[in-house]
Amino acid sequence: MASSYTTRLRFDKQGTGDNSGSWGTVLNTLFDLLDEAVAGMETVSTTGGTTTLTANNGADDQARNAILKITGVLVSNSTIEVPAVSKEYIVWNATTGDFTVTVKVTGQTGIAVTQGKRMFLFCDGTDVYSPIT
Repeated sequence: MASSYTTRLRFDKQGTGDNSGSWGTVLNTLFDLLDEAVAGMETVSTTGGTTTLTANNGADDQARNAILKITGVLVSNSTIEVPAVSKEYIVWNATTGDFTVTVKVTGQTGIAVTQGKRMFLFCDGTDVYSPIT
């Protein structure tokens, strides 16, 4: 059976009999990626425009991290696009400049995060929302 990847966090699901003699290496990579998903912080630097977070199968990426710290001097409004899968994020808008940061799924509305603020957000697989209304 061939290896595959989980839908949301893109973890390697080893197939039966795969990676003979190297399954420990694959498993240790999985633990590192799990660590990012639960407690990792990714700093995303932007000056504005659209930044699409990387989302790689079985490898390091931006979108898997639990915390997104957005930095930079904004010269225009900024959009941070996350994958269209269910996931929770803590977003910290650490930018400067007189513009906004919105976290969303491509083609959707998303949520604006005010400069200097930290927000708990979640994606339901369609768009990004605040659990507090």
